[in-house]
Amino acid sequence: MIFVTPEFRNKKRFSGPKVFAILGLAFYALIAFLVVVKSQSGLTSSPLPALIVAMLPVCAYLAFRHPMIFPFVLYVGFVPFDSLLSATGGATVARLVAGATAGAMILRVILLRRAFVPQRSWYFFGAMVVYATVSLLWDVDSQNGVEEMTAIGQLFLFMTILAVYPASKSEFKTGIGLFVPCGLISALYAVHEYYLGGSASRDGADRLELSSGGVALDFNYYAGSFLLPISIAMYFTFYGKQPVVRLASAISTLVMMVGLLLTGSRGAFLSAIAILVYFAIRSKFRVQVISFIGLAGLVSLFFPSVYMRFAKDPAQQGSASGRTFIWETGLHSLKEHWIFGNGIGSFGTTYDKNFLDVYQATFQGWSRPSHNLFVGVITELGVVGLVFVTAAWYASIRQLKIIDKTSEWFGLRLAFEGAIFALLFLALSIDPMYIKYIWLAHSMALMLMNQAAPREFRLPNASQANVGRARAPAFALHAAERIAPRGG
Repeated sequence: MIFVTPEFRNKKRFSGPKVFAILGLAFYALIAFLVVVKSQSGLTSSPLPALIVAMLPVCAYLAFRHPMIFPFVLYVGFVPFDSLLSATGGATVARLVAGATAGAMILRVILLRRAFVPQRSWYFFGAMVVYATVSLLWDVDSQNGVEEMTAIGQLFLFMTILAVYPASKSEFKTGIGLFVPCGLISALYAVHEYYLGGSASRDGADRLELSSGGVALDFNYYAGSFLLPISIAMYFTFYGKQPVVRLASAISTLVMMVGLLLTGSRGAFLSAIAILVYFAIRSKFRVQVISFIGLAGLVSLFFPSVYMRFAKDPAQQGSASGRTFIWETGLHSLKEHWIFGNGIGSFGTTYDKNFLDVYQATFQGWSRPSHNLFVGVITELGVVGLVFVTAAWYASIRQLKIIDKTSEWFGLRLAFEGAIFALLFLALSIDPMYIKYIWLAHSMALMLMNQAAPREFRLPNASQANVGRARAPAFALHAAERIAPRGG
């Protein structure tokens, strides 16, 4: 029997040992990050692997009790470097860590015998994924469509697990807080690489390029990964309870802005500004936020890569680095396939088919990606798909409106709304359908809704527990009750 309760409260708090475990985890995450980065560069002769092995007991404890803290934090840390950190079988490190996180959360749900009912936007994303899957029936590039649909399906599955996972209030807040050090480490790594010769010149603008094993990380993708951590750091800067937390968050925000500026990504830069402006408009700390914007603007003057790229766009004739030429070529197919589109993942093939029919003042090459969420969606999925995608993004933001200014979660509401708005703005110049941190931002909005307006379903302990007790060994039941005690 399953029943729904109007609210869900978990009164357990972090004890002293758990605090030390979390501090140990932060050290472990940093060491693990350095090991993976060094292994990609062929520099593995160090004692770091031994330190990782030594921390395994702490990690195992957290994975069983607080999977949103670990291994989820590793996933957050590896996402910005997803394309660089490859693993066996074509999978990436981030994907493997996501699988470990999903497994830990599913095990926790089974042990607790409860979960959350997914919030409203999850159903819209589900409808979008179903329709995209159906579009494979008429896909003009079925091979690429299957590959892209596999990636999207995995991201939606991970979103589903996050949407139902019954995180406690303390675990959720700690997990959200770990986004900031992850973004900070990523930014410090960017600064390190930039000043050790990891920069390259393009169109006269000196900007950061990261590469490993012959694979280059797209600078727009990497810059966009800072938006969610920056938005969360802004929340802690103005809504944090401790002065030390507020100061550390403000400094982290500025450092992450530096990492973003070094990439020279114009879209990510404008999106970050959108976050700051959103906080200035919606929060009660308007004067403080405006002062912070002035400080961030002053810091940005020391890293002029973005401004140089705004000022100089040679041979592109004001076309946003050739994007408008690509959009015009792709949209040419709407004359024949405007209702249902050409199928998921088919933009490159559609672009090639229409290339000779559309004039390009500057040649943009063959098999180009769409560089725009709405252009890509309407070309691949038609007007019907555009409605599904728009509804999903709108529902993700709209559902947060129930968190009013009197709620303790209002600051985080602003952080996630600002991040989603900023990512939507960034999506006007990149292809976001299979980008992990965009799905992660929407997933965090779902988890915030579970804290503010929880809808829990659980399996009662009466008859079902007795059946399980009759079939399971006594030592297994005793261990499960110690890991997931009744009521907590």
